[in-house]
Amino acid sequence: MLGTTIIDDKAREIDRELAAYTKLFDFLMLVTPVNADAAWEDFKKANYAKNPTFHYRPMPVDPELIKRKIYNLPIEDITDPTIAFLFRDKRKEIDRMLNMMQEREKHDFLLSSLQLFGRLANNCWMLQKHCW
Repeated sequence: MLGTTIIDDKAREIDRELAAYTKLFDFLMLVTPVNADAAWEDFKKANYAKNPTFHYRPMPVDPELIKRKIYNLPIEDITDPTIAFLFRDKRKEIDRMLNMMQEREKHDFLLSSLQLFGRLANNCWMLQKHCW
């Protein structure tokens, strides 16, 4: 996509709304167990044979409501294709974060993490190290 990037009023408004929705929750706090140390000790005591039980902070938002709002943003009305692409990508990222938050304590949490962050082996070029 070549050409001038146009950030008009509609693009500014959608940018503000996407930012506001991400400020409604602290992603890292919500997906980090509050009992990680105790869960690790229990895991060791069980000879690593029983999956640990994690506990999480209460969810301050309804992820489904935020998803509905971000997908109702009229990104298709943005005239600049580069800006529209960036906003669609950000919307997808927020959606995947919300999925991870919903899937705490479930098997799909790992799958959602892979969708959001990718596999470690795929990202090793950034570390400039050889990965398995």
